[in-house]
Parts: sequence; C-alpha cells; structure tokens
Amino acid sequence: MTKTALQLWSVKEACVENFAKTLCEVADMGYEGIEFAGYYDMPAEALRELLEELKLEVAGSHIPIERLRESFDDVVAYEKTIGNQRIVVPWLQHETTDEWLAAFEELTMFQEKLAARDMTLIYHNHAHELLDFEAFNVLAEMANHVPTIKFEVDTYWIAYGGLDVLDWLNTYKERVELLHIKELMGTGDARESTEIGNGVLPISDYVAFAQEYAIEWLIIEQEAFQNHTPLESARLNVERLKELMS
Repeated sequence: MTKTALQLWSVKEACVENFAKTLCEVADMGYEGIEFAGYYDMPAEALRELLEELKLEVAGSHIPIERLRESFDDVVAYEKTIGNQRIVVPWLQHETTDEWLAAFEELTMFQEKLAARDMTLIYHNHAHELLDFEAFNVLAEMANHVPTIKFEVDTYWIAYGGLDVLDWLNTYKERVELLHIKELMGTGDARESTEIGNGVLPISDYVAFAQEYAIEWLIIEQEAFQNHTPLESARLNVERLKELMS
C-alpha cells in the first residue's frame, strides 16, 4: 500500500526550533511517515521511542556522501536503531564525466556494504544531472554503472530539467524506490515549488504510477512558500495528496 511521508527539510526551521514538537505536529497532520534530513542532536534511542509513540514510520534518510565516507558504521548504527532501511544520497555534483564515473564506483561500493546490512542505497536527483553534459546523461549512466542503485525521483527536478516526468518514471520503473512529490509553479528562472494543486504538474498521474507499481512512499517536499508557512503548507499538501490517492 502506498503511504504518505514528509521530507523534513520542508519544515527545517521548525525542526531547528523544536524537533520533537515538529514531529508531533507532522503526525497530527495525518502523515504516516517521515524522511529525515538531519536529527538535530537527538539520540537514536530517544528518536525511536518518539516515533513509536507517534506511530510514525521512517521512509528514509538523506545522508550526505561525506558522512558515509567518514562515519559509515556510526550512520548504520543510528539508522538501524530508528528503524530505517533506506539511505538516500541527496546530492552529488561533478565537473567531468570521469569524476562521475569515479562516483559511480563509490556508490557501488557503498551499496554493497549497505546490502550486507540489509539496507538500500538510493540516489535523489536534481536537474543538473540532466543538464550539465550534452552527451552524458548522469542518471542514465548511473543506472548503467551501478546495477543495484535505486532512485528517489524528485518530480519537480525532472520536470525542471525539461523531461516528461511520467515517461521518465516508466523508463526507470524498476529503479524507483521512493517518489518525491513536489509541485512546480512559474516559468523560466522564476520556477519554484509550491503546494500540490497550485502548480502545473500532473500530480495525479504520479500518484497513479506509484499505486500501479506499488511504490511504498510518496514523500512530500516543498522548498518555496508563497502564501503559507511551511507547516501550513505541509498540512495542505498531505490533505490534497490523500484526496488524489483515494
């Protein structure tokens, strides 16, 4: 069954102010899970207890590649404690194709190490992977060179990169592990994210894809706010997403 989660980067200021309170508010909104982008110094055991109390599942966690390099065992221990099995690399950017090929080797190594611990490595896209090189599609090459890599597909950034999101999803459907539902408004350099239903993306099509292919988590993310606070937007987004899912 496809479920809803919130990427906590969407409400990062509230998390800085009071992390535990923010998790309580997110649970009250009706989200079934959350995706982390940091833990705000909360110990793993305390976070696990809070998540259990709130009946929130962990959809995944964004972990910079530098953290995996420097503190792999500590990362795994923390994630295991809070019940997370999905490690999402949120960003990579390189200047040359050779640098990307080296990055693919590193991703393969980390995927193998995580698989040995019953965990999954996932890559979260932006638009630059589609735009930086004319003859080298980074995401396509990543799929070719890292046989086990899964994708957290950010719908906003695929569209921003000029591709049809649904076509892309269908092309790589066997690699799609998580789906970031992020609405897009505006044109050209004025494009930014907004609440579901206030933009131009066919979100209902992405929901149908997730339900057809049993994608477990639809993860809401919003980074720009026009008329609402981040917490207000988070509530509106989950209400509208659940309407599309019903």
